[in-house]
Amino acid sequence: MADKDCRTCNRRRIRCDRKLPYCSKCLKKGLVCPGYKQPLRWTNAIAVRGRFRGLAAPDVAQATISHEDQAADLDDSPVLAVTTTELPEADLIATLNRFTEPVIRRLLHYYETEITPIMPWIDSPHNGYRRLILPLAESQPILRLAILATAARHAAFGTGVDEDLLRSASETAVTMITLRLTQLTMQDPGTTAQYDVDPTDIQAIIAAVLVLSDYSLLLSNLYVAQFHREGIRTLLNTLVCTTNRDTEMFVFLQDEAAAYDVLACTSLFEIDRVRNAVLPSAQNNIFAQFLRVIHVITMSSLRPGVQSQSPDDERGTEGEDDEEHETLEVCPASMTELENAFEAARGSTLLSAGPLLETASDTLRHDFICLVAAYHHAGLLYAYKRLPSIGMEASTRCYHLGRLFDSLEHIQEIRVVLSSLTWPLFIAGICCGDHVDRIQKVENWCQLLATDTRYEHYHLLTDFLRQLHHDPQHDWISLAKEYERQHHPIVAI
Repeated sequence: MADKDCRTCNRRRIRCDRKLPYCSKCLKKGLVCPGYKQPLRWTNAIAVRGRFRGLAAPDVAQATISHEDQAADLDDSPVLAVTTTELPEADLIATLNRFTEPVIRRLLHYYETEITPIMPWIDSPHNGYRRLILPLAESQPILRLAILATAARHAAFGTGVDEDLLRSASETAVTMITLRLTQLTMQDPGTTAQYDVDPTDIQAIIAAVLVLSDYSLLLSNLYVAQFHREGIRTLLNTLVCTTNRDTEMFVFLQDEAAAYDVLACTSLFEIDRVRNAVLPSAQNNIFAQFLRVIHVITMSSLRPGVQSQSPDDERGTEGEDDEEHETLEVCPASMTELENAFEAARGSTLLSAGPLLETASDTLRHDFICLVAAYHHAGLLYAYKRLPSIGMEASTRCYHLGRLFDSLEHIQEIRVVLSSLTWPLFIAGICCGDHVDRIQKVENWCQLLATDTRYEHYHLLTDFLRQLHHDPQHDWISLAKEYERQHHPIVAI
């Protein structure tokens, strides 16, 4: 019998029977039991705490995670040791060789047909995961290993991959990325010189960490997924990526990271977790303007004096200047300005989506318009929830909430766009109050989301909304902060 509960039972807040090798409660419910081993985490490849001033490389020997004391409380998981030795390529090749050629072909095909369609805002012939990431994996073993592990975990059965190999694949990928980044960032420490690195190598590492974030969400290891997200943020915001930013691959990686980062920050309240979020590029990102408005709202809500705060809220420290890594617009000061900003974002999204919808069916075009409308009304409701001082009247809130549900209900083939609806569903869930019919609709959609996509973290989202709906105060902020303190941050993406 294990000496502690498995992570799935811990997340579900139930008593684990601690049977070896996996608990029977998970198996009976058809859930993935992660076992009782301590997971490895990529944490200190390069510094992920604070703001970067200039182009000096961080001292890897002293690199730490934000809130390291909190991380230490998370099952006392070990932090990967970082050295400057050469990469153990033999370990990587040995792990890859454990996948037989038929299994590799089957998993890559599975990733292409089952996972890539649910990754972008909308699937189309322009899907970057299919066009860019998979071809890059052919020549980049770290990325290839991350994809194989994710595909095998998502498929769960019938892949010929055992649990031990899955763990070995993900841990080897994390270790290789850590060591490779150490090598890159130790070239000229303490200088502001540009780094002479292969841009394809950097892009492959960023892509691999994106895929590993996806792997963590599959297991609902949200704190680990958050570390990966902050690692991507560091890569994109520091000198290792100061060149070749205009390539199609780099723009795609930045936009994917931005969608993940900005929306993940909407349920976070620690300033260090939100500051320096990756923002979308200006090149053909269909939701770029919307994401920028959302992040302005999130950052504005964390500035002192914007809204009431609890004594234990973590805001910027005294004496800390307000300069952020990203250049943000001023938050709209009135409801009219806010509506104009979101209306402009909706128009920009519809215009940018034109090329993606050229070959789409009439049904998909209709559903995409409903999707954009859902984000539009959810964005306005989020602004009110995060910035009560914006002054949204009760009648206006009722109007936008009604339009949000109308947009969701009018989608004809919801399974096609389901994975892109997570954030609007989250906003609908925190806004529906005591409305029993709407509460049930949100829960049904969330359950469909978890079942269809097989991502475990959606079960936590459903648990969060159920707990909120049983709270007479419907205080989503206090509940989200509590989840964040317990190392289970809500990830509505």
